[in-house]
Formats: sequence, C-alpha cells, structure tokens
Amino acid sequence: MKRPCACTDGTCFWCVQYRTDPEYRRYWDAFERRRWLPAHWRTFARALWRHLLDWCRSASRPEQARRKAHCQACEHWQEANDSCRLCGCALWLKRRWKSERCPLNPPKW
Repeated sequence: MKRPCACTDGTCFWCVQYRTDPEYRRYWDAFERRRWLPAHWRTFARALWRHLLDWCRSASRPEQARRKAHCQACEHWQEANDSCRLCGCALWLKRRWKSERCPLNPPKW
C-alpha cells in the first residue's frame, strides 16, 4: 500500500484514513496522478530564488522582446497559456527576470 505519510508501521491517522475512508482514498490517488504539480512549483521556487539573489533586476525591453521572439519560434512553446513544455514555467514572467534563461541545452536566451 502506498502511504500518504512517512510513518513506518501504517498506524498513524493518515494511513488509517486512507484504508477506511473511500473519499480520502480517491482524493489521495488523484493527487498521486498529478505528481507534476510539486515539480512545477519547485522549478518556480528555484527561479524566484535566483531572481531574489539577483536583486529582482528585470531584463531590458529589447532583451524581453528578443526572448519572446525565441520562445514563440520554439517547438516547446504553448501558446494557450504562454508557458514552456520543458520547465512548465509561465514565460510571460520568466522572460522579464534578468536572472532566468531558456531551459534548453544550449539555451536559446
């Protein structure tokens, strides 16, 4: 059984809840299927940390325009929400931060 906690014997409140409550089990199983969400937030947290360490400097307007052109020409760009399929970041924000770069190797910007 997968456990919703880190206990070793399975007798904590959350493990008992998982075994006995079908509603909680459905919730936990749906959460397990969305494992990308925590990774996406970790990526954003790292980007935010780099931005703060860079004293929250913004890229210049011409640099933002150049980055936007590269993003829109990329095959990983999602037009619907202006995000990247590789890192999952919101590019409208990431392009503005001077400390950020493209997740491709080698980066396009």
